[in-house]
Amino acid sequence: MEVEPLIHSHITDMLPDDHPLAYTPVCCKECDAFCHSSNNECMQTWVEYNGDNYCGKCFAKILLDSDGVLK
Repeated sequence: MEVEPLIHSHITDMLPDDHPLAYTPVCCKECDAFCHSSNNECMQTWVEYNGDNYCGKCFAKILLDSDGVLK
């Protein structure tokens, strides 16, 4: 079952203290880009989606087909 993506912004720059990943380093599942630091700082905008974590660029690829149209 798909769930709504949860976007974490580098503008807000942190997760709520009670978030399970707040003090955990997070890397993108697809490209291994560093998304979130263990000091609770977002290194870039990233997304939690269906139990995995993705940088913004890789998440966009998941949503678009080869013609750049939303799936």
